[in-house]
Parts: sequence; C-alpha cells; structure tokens
Amino acid sequence: MKIIVAIKQVPERDAQVRIDAAGKWIEEADLQFALNESDAYALEEALQLKEKHGGEVIVVSAGPERVGTTIREALAKGADRAIQ
Repeated sequence: MKIIVAIKQVPERDAQVRIDAAGKWIEEADLQFALNESDAYALEEALQLKEKHGGEVIVVSAGPERVGTTIREALAKGADRAIQ
C-alpha cells in the first residue's frame, strides 16, 4: 500500500506577518517557516498506518527551495520517499 501525504510549509505560529511594500504578498525576509500542523498530524497517521499494515509513505510538497527543510523533517520522522 502506498500512502501519499501532501505537506505544506507555513509561517511559524507566533510569527508577525507583514504585507510587503507592493501590498500584494507577505514580507518573507524575517519569517521562519515550519511544517503545517494539520499536515504533521496527517503524516503521523500515515506512519501509524504503515506500521500497522505495511506499505510506503510518500510525502509530496510544492514550493520554493526552502520547502526542502520541511521535506527532510518528514523523512526524518519516518517517511520513505519525498517528491518536491
């Protein structure tokens, strides 16, 4: 069985989010990013299913290069493969 978990990187929970000078997006320079909390729960559930029934957990994420840290975190938690 293959279990696919979509993960997303979001600003940390207590981060002060500001709008950039153009007024169209957030100012990312000062932000720290982390794995979305709901996605972390989904990953944990997928790992438990893998342990119980066997199979493979694959994490999928889209985004800039910084998302690689979140992917490595998911792999460290026990995911078998990752796709960016």
